[in-house]
Amino acid sequence: MRGKEAGYRADVIFRWILIDQTSAGDRAFLETLLSEDERQAALALRFEEDRAAYVAAHALARALLAARTGRAARDWAFRAGLHGKPRPIARPGEPDIRLNLSHTRGLAAVALCVGREIGVDVEWMGQPAPFEVAEQIFAPAERDLLDAHRPDERPEVFYRLWTLKEAYLKATACGLARAPVSCVFALDPPRLLKSECDPDPARWHLRLYRIEAAYMASLAYDAGASSRISVSAAPADLARLRAASGN
Repeated sequence: MRGKEAGYRADVIFRWILIDQTSAGDRAFLETLLSEDERQAALALRFEEDRAAYVAAHALARALLAARTGRAARDWAFRAGLHGKPRPIARPGEPDIRLNLSHTRGLAAVALCVGREIGVDVEWMGQPAPFEVAEQIFAPAERDLLDAHRPDERPEVFYRLWTLKEAYLKATACGLARAPVSCVFALDPPRLLKSECDPDPARWHLRLYRIEAAYMASLAYDAGASSRISVSAAPADLARLRAASGN
């Protein structure tokens, strides 16, 4: 069963965990997947909800690697790639998996693919959108797009644009080197119009997901010249991941 779960052979795999829907047994299982360094990093977090999100995201990353390859979840190690972006260390014969993770209040998410850069961002929308920072993060065209919507629609538009930017900057590993205004996005459908990180914005494919009522999520992945990229997006099936984890 390990490495053969339905959906885990798609070109892009996107899974998430709604933490308040997990059981005590699920949370205990997720903790068993972490490395010692990850456990210590979780313990250093001040708030329980932050610890739970950190544990879920890092454990989910390991469980998905196990499901995709058949290697036990705790056997994976990571190295720093471009701009320090973590990259799984593949063994001979294993695919070159790239992954990215994100977590926010009550939600953890992981996206992975083979041989392509990828980024994911999730945001909790249970608080007012911080419109006061719009000039610092949105380009003029994006601010115009935001202003063109009715006031009651603007919070969702804000989070759609913001998660697209975050996912793309994480995929390119430009997040620390470039300001958010360095990349410009359109919506309906989501697409990258221009970027200081890349002279060929058309090669980046973008997807937006509304996870229940409270969360917005975005994927960004380098599709190159291909238009036939399969994407599997769904809540994490912890029972299947438990069987596939090898722990």
